[in-house]
Order: sequence, then structure tokens, then C-alpha cells
Amino acid sequence: MNIRTLTITISGKTDSNPGVTDLIQLLTRAIWQVETDGEFIGNSNTGYRGDTANGIKSTKDKVAHFYNNPIELGVPEEMFDEAHRIVKHFRELSVDEWTKDFIKECYEIAQNPAVNMSKIGFVVAMVPTYRKKLEIDNHTKEFEDSDYVGVVGKRQNFFVKFLSKKYIATNESFLYTFMDRRKNIVKTWVNIDKDEAWNFQKSDCIDLDAFVRKHEANKFNDIRETYINRIKIIVNKGIST
Repeated sequence: MNIRTLTITISGKTDSNPGVTDLIQLLTRAIWQVETDGEFIGNSNTGYRGDTANGIKSTKDKVAHFYNNPIELGVPEEMFDEAHRIVKHFRELSVDEWTKDFIKECYEIAQNPAVNMSKIGFVVAMVPTYRKKLEIDNHTKEFEDSDYVGVVGKRQNFFVKFLSKKYIATNESFLYTFMDRRKNIVKTWVNIDKDEAWNFQKSDCIDLDAFVRKHEANKFNDIRETYINRIKIIVNKGIST
């Protein structure tokens, strides 16, 4: 693994201006922080994580702290490479892809090699936004033939593989994603207590009984998804071999 030194410089900083820095360097620092924490921590997620009490804050705040208290940092070359890919992605967006003001702001930031530190929130958020776009594209390709499972309002047996979970702060719950043997997507909402009790590992194969709550096409990629609840875990058979 090739390691490069992350060079932190801010020019033009005054009492009224936070100054300007290199966009690739700032993005690389954001990538390093996300990888170190294992996730992007938005401002709305710090409360759930209990981090604020320990002085640990959002990804943006950690990156900003680093810039205000610079230390020499060695990071893998791959992180610089990803930073360049992120800039290229946003720089080449067409007007039709400006789906919201945030995307338009990222597009404008990507047009220049330097960025004002007042835009740090946008720059840091470019990392999970870009990764989410890749995830959606890959997910769409892999599960484009996903179909609805079962009958809404009926209980049935499911044999599924655990794919992922994501904490949604607005719901104060985790969204779990599974797939069955035919690569049909199955999802459910799980509260924090149940999440701790389940403790699934990625690719665990699980036999369960559940109520089919609804069938719904994903609003991002139109993939057909089945939502279940009232779940009874029959057996977790672990990772298939």
C-alpha cells in the first residue's frame, strides 16, 4: 500500500474569511475520516451514537478540527484516487442531474481546484453522496429483476440472506435489507433494542416467519421491494459456504 502525506494549507484566512484550501486534499481528509470511523456521521446521527457526550462529533466537525489543528497525516494513495473520482463525477454532471440545490452546489465546487472552507459541509458530504450513487447503480444492476414476495396482509416463511442495515435518524430505527434465493429484495424496520438482539453478520442466512406489510418500488431505482414486520426468527444459519 502506497502512503502519501496529506498536506494541509489554508490561504487568505482572516477574522471574516475562513480561507481557501485545496479541494482534493480536503476531500481526501474527509475520505480518511469516514474510513477511520467506519461510516459517515451526519449532524443528525451524533445523538443516537452517544458521541456528543464524549466530545466526538460529526464527520464535518472532525475534519474542520483537523484543519484548525493540523498534524502530519499519511493516507493511502487510493484515498487520493477516490477524491479525484469524486471531483470528476460532480464536475461532469449535466444540468438535468441537478436534482436539488445541494447537488448544484457540489457541481460548482468541483469546477475549481481550490475551495473556500465555508463550503466544508458540502465537500465532506460529497463523499457519502458519491458512494451512495455508486451503491445505487450497482444495486440496480444486481437486483433489477427483483420481484414482490408473498401476499400483502398475509404471514409466510422467508429464507433470506442479510445484506445490510442503515440507521435512519428521522425514524430512530435501522432499515434492514435482505434478499431471498431469487434475489428479491426484502426489507424491514428494526428498533435499536431488536438490532442489538439480532446481531446479524453480513451474508448470514436466516430462516424467518413474517407478516408481509407492503410491496413498494424503490423511489431511487424502481426496484421492487417487499416490506415485512412482526418477524419471528426461526434460525440463523450463519454465513453460507
